[in-house]
Amino acid sequence: MKKQKAPSRAALHLQALHRRRTGWFAVLLVGLLLIQFVYNIHNGQPRILGYSAKVESAQLHQETNQARARQRLAPLQHNATLSKAAQAKVEDMVAKKYWGHVAPDGTTPWHFFEQAGYSYQAAGENLAYGFLSSNEVIGAWMQSESHRANVLGDYTEVGFGVKRATNFEGNDTIVVVAFYGTPKTSQTSAKAVEGATITSPSSHKVNGFAVIASGGASWAMYASFGLLIAATLGFIVTHLELLRLGWYRSKRYVALHPVFDTAVIVIIAIVLAFTAGGNIL
Repeated sequence: MKKQKAPSRAALHLQALHRRRTGWFAVLLVGLLLIQFVYNIHNGQPRILGYSAKVESAQLHQETNQARARQRLAPLQHNATLSKAAQAKVEDMVAKKYWGHVAPDGTTPWHFFEQAGYSYQAAGENLAYGFLSSNEVIGAWMQSESHRANVLGDYTEVGFGVKRATNFEGNDTIVVVAFYGTPKTSQTSAKAVEGATITSPSSHKVNGFAVIASGGASWAMYASFGLLIAATLGFIVTHLELLRLGWYRSKRYVALHPVFDTAVIVIIAIVLAFTAGGNIL
C-alpha cells in the first residue's frame, strides 16, 4: 500500500485562502439579502429579493423643510388644498399614462391649482418617479438646479400627491407630484398677480450614484455599499496573499478569479446605483 504524501503547508494555506474567498461571497450574498429584508419589513413589505419603495407625503414635507433649514430658509407650511391639487395631478398622470408637466390634451399643472380652489401669487411644480424613499426624491431634486430652485424657492406653502402605479413608463413604481405656492391675498396688488412666478423644471434621469453621493439615499443603500466595500477589501487581501505563495502555485487563480470577482463587484454596484436612481421632471 502506497503512503500518500501529506499536503504541504503552502498547499493548505492555498486551500484556506480559496475557502476565505468563498466565504466572502457568502457574506456578501447573505448580507445583501438581510439588508433588503430588514428594509422591506420596515416599509411593511416583507420581500426577499429587491428593495420595496415607500414614499409618503409627510416625509416629503419633512425632508423638504430640512433641505430649506440647511440653507437657513423658512419652512414651507403644508396646505391641504395644494395637496388635493397635487393628488389630482398625479391621479391624472397615472390614469392617462403620461409623464409631463402638460397633459396630452394640453391641461397644464395650473389647471389643478385652480380646480382645487387655490389662488396663487406664485406657483411651481416638481415631478418624480422610480425612487425608493422620500429622501431619495428630495435628494434627486436637490441635484437639479431647476428643481432645487422650487424646493428652496420663495414660496410659503407646499402640497404633495403620491400614487403607486403599475406599468407607468414601463415600471411598477411610485409617482410623486409636488406643488409649491404662495397664495394670493387681499393685499396682493393686481400688478403682482399679473407677474406671478410659474415655474416647471425640465425632465431628466437622475443617476443613482448622484443620489447616493448627495446623502439622499436610504440607509439600506448605504449599508449595502458598505458591505460591498468590505467584501472588495476582503477579496483584495485574499488575492495579495495568494500572490505571496508564488506565481507557480497561484497563476491559475491570478489569471481568472480576480477578473471574475471584480466583475461581480462592479455588477452589484451598478445594480445598486440603478436601484437608487429615478426620473425627475
